[in-house]
Amino acid sequence: MKAKIRTTRKRLLSVLLAAAMVLAALPLTALPAAALTSGDFEYKVLSKTDKTCKITGYTGSATALAIPSKLYRYTVTSIGEGAFNGCASLTSVTIPNSVTSIGPQAFRDCTALKSITIPNSVTSIGYEAFSGCTALASVTIPNSVTSVDREAFFGCTSLASITIPDSVTSIGDWAFLGCALTSVTLPNSVTSIGDLAFAVCTALTDITIPNSVTSIGYGAFKNCTALTSITIPNSVTSIGYEAFRDCTALASITIPDSVMSIGGSAFYNTAYYNDATHWENDVLYIGNHLIEANDTFSGAYTVRAGTKTIAGYAFENCTALTSIAIPNSVTSIGYDTFEDCTALESITIPDSVTSIGGDAFYGCKSLTSVTLPNSVTKIYNYTFYDCTALTSVIIPNSVTSIGEGAFAGCTALTSVIIPNSVTSIIDYAFYNCIALTSITIPNSVTSINYLAFAGCTALTDITIPNSVTSIGDLAFFYCTALTNITIPDSVTSIGDRAFYGCTALESITIPDSVTSIDEEAFSDCTLLTTIYGYTGSYVETYAAEFGYTFVALQKLTDAESGVSVLEGNFGNFAENTVLNVEILSAEENKITYDITLTVNGEAVQPASAVTVKIPVPETMYVAQCKAYRQEADGTYTDMQATYQNGYMVFTTDHFSKYVVTTESLGVTPGDVNGDDKINAVDARWVLQAASGARTFDAAQTAAADVNGDGKVNAVDARWILQVASGARTL
Repeated sequence: MKAKIRTTRKRLLSVLLAAAMVLAALPLTALPAAALTSGDFEYKVLSKTDKTCKITGYTGSATALAIPSKLYRYTVTSIGEGAFNGCASLTSVTIPNSVTSIGPQAFRDCTALKSITIPNSVTSIGYEAFSGCTALASVTIPNSVTSVDREAFFGCTSLASITIPDSVTSIGDWAFLGCALTSVTLPNSVTSIGDLAFAVCTALTDITIPNSVTSIGYGAFKNCTALTSITIPNSVTSIGYEAFRDCTALASITIPDSVMSIGGSAFYNTAYYNDATHWENDVLYIGNHLIEANDTFSGAYTVRAGTKTIAGYAFENCTALTSIAIPNSVTSIGYDTFEDCTALESITIPDSVTSIGGDAFYGCKSLTSVTLPNSVTKIYNYTFYDCTALTSVIIPNSVTSIGEGAFAGCTALTSVIIPNSVTSIIDYAFYNCIALTSITIPNSVTSINYLAFAGCTALTDITIPNSVTSIGDLAFFYCTALTNITIPDSVTSIGDRAFYGCTALESITIPDSVTSIDEEAFSDCTLLTTIYGYTGSYVETYAAEFGYTFVALQKLTDAESGVSVLEGNFGNFAENTVLNVEILSAEENKITYDITLTVNGEAVQPASAVTVKIPVPETMYVAQCKAYRQEADGTYTDMQATYQNGYMVFTTDHFSKYVVTTESLGVTPGDVNGDDKINAVDARWVLQAASGARTFDAAQTAAADVNGDGKVNAVDARWILQVASGARTL
């Protein structure tokens, strides 16, 4: 029996020893942290080496509490998230000099807390740190703190005094909402006032905004009903939506010319707003900013000269407004500015405007055409949503993004040209544009997103450029007139129900780059029986799995140069087509190819566009690489090629000499001398050519004719000088 007991003990000992070895091998982070306590405090060790800890909880019932600088042998450096949350007994707290951070919600809902001493060692106060401390009367924030986080003192309804030091650079969202503050002086270090930062501070009579502040957030002083005057400094460029709304005593407002953007209803229901003497012909201006028009305002209106901003909602629901003239001084048109102006037929937006807010023309059902100036860089969400009479829109090259639903519901829009500055077509962009028959998508676009063209029932064909890598879910949902489509070699995925309900779609070409197609991508495409693709590709497997006829396309490759030509458009190579590639010259940053197709020894051109892939040598800097076609007159045509997995890829229906290079060979309007600059030298060359003192080749002539009238003269020189000075954009 004793032998058995000894054996059992040995086995147990070896099991325990093995377990200990396993635990010893684990990193410290793999071990569960034990709950540590010291008196009424719970804490967590931050560093055993530095002997530091943070307080994570408090179980005591003290009223006046001096937090110790040490717990056991560890220095307290942090008060953790929610550490004293809801401690109803606390009336005063002193934080030791060892603490550097006060975590989120650290003292939230300590409803009896009247005072707190924060030492200079503290550098950060987390979100909601003192939120709901309804008895807290005054706080001095030390000059070590750089920001007052969101909701830090939210709902401190007794907080009448706050000292904000020069170290603070930003006041977070909701930071002092609902406080009893009567006067606030912000230091010169503060650059931004967050959304609703001082909203519902109903006792606030005075606020000093320093010259350092550049933006005032949404509703920042909303419902500050005791505030009588406000001076916005010259540093401020934007005032948020409803920033001073319902400040019913606010009778004096000074807004400088530096302000470029004012949000909707920013001064709605203030004493200034409600004073009829401030309205001019049913329109309210504050300084050089048009704030709002009377809803009953009708007919034509001319915005007065010198106006900088047309604020959000300014003409909202002015259903009798038929036209509006905007002066060149206006730089910003706010959100919802002309929303539901159902009689608005025309509008001219000057070149001075750089920003047009979302929903700006939402529901303008009589608006027939819009020309956006070259100064606008973004079309925001739903800008022209439900403009049912809009037949055309000119989008300038300055626009880089088209927002969600920007043209959704524009049921009369027949065609759109998207400039090559745009990189993505966002969700719903042209949703339910039922009259849209054609659209040009440039090579800059990399994605066609969710429902982008869904419900465009008149869209018969669309060319997707080689730059697009993904076609999003429902992108062409119920495009019932779409008959055929070629997916470019750049696309790797086709999303959920991307072409669902395209009942006229008969065939589709999908390249071997596509490795993911949703199983319902072509559901309810009742005429689709054939998919064209390349042998051995994922597409071939997909076609077999879902019962489509698969037709293999040709892919011609020149073994020596690595150049490939891929057949497209459901087969456009004649039988026995041969690819011939000759390298005419090869330099470090420039290679010239002579590319031809032959059938039985005779040169031919493809029946329609094909895809060309030319390898890029490692010596070339890909970011600057371009592909050009050399024309018979010596000029070069930029093929708008995109770089894909080691190749420059483009489409063409004509073969001749092609150049892959990092040099600029194409024609840049205005750059007549080809030095990649547009300046007075180019203008002088144009004047010399116009007088006969200089002769241009075809490329120089094309660059010089900047106004496109087929002539090279003093008008072109003047345009070039305007471009050089920044007064004009080509």
